[in-house]
Amino acid sequence: MLNKDIPADITTHYFNTIPIRCHIHTETNQIWLVATDVCHALMITNPSYVSKRFDKSNVYHHRLINKQGKQIVTWYSPNAIYELCNQSKSTKGHEFLVWYNRLQSEYITIPKSLVTELLTTLNKLNSILNNK
Repeated sequence: MLNKDIPADITTHYFNTIPIRCHIHTETNQIWLVATDVCHALMITNPSYVSKRFDKSNVYHHRLINKQGKQIVTWYSPNAIYELCNQSKSTKGHEFLVWYNRLQSEYITIPKSLVTELLTTLNKLNSILNNK
């Protein structure tokens, strides 16, 4: 996941017009979302209260440095997102879940070890071709 000392690799996607910050979990390759963004999209007014309801394995806190300075950001796992959407009293829950599932399916993740192996092979091929 996110190491507290390393900047997060964050992408922003839009649910309707609401920006949702995303991060791919390094161990599971699942997309985790920023809690306040999810709560805003689902029209939940108290994100800190919602975060306390989840098991610690489904919520992660990370310090980010951005335009506003240092900020503690809470991330929700897919399990937390599914639970929030299913318990949502508004119609936004189902709509958000469909959007999130589509987002998950659009990401094709390649393990870092495979990328490293491919780059090593390409470098070897390049050196062989340059030596001829």
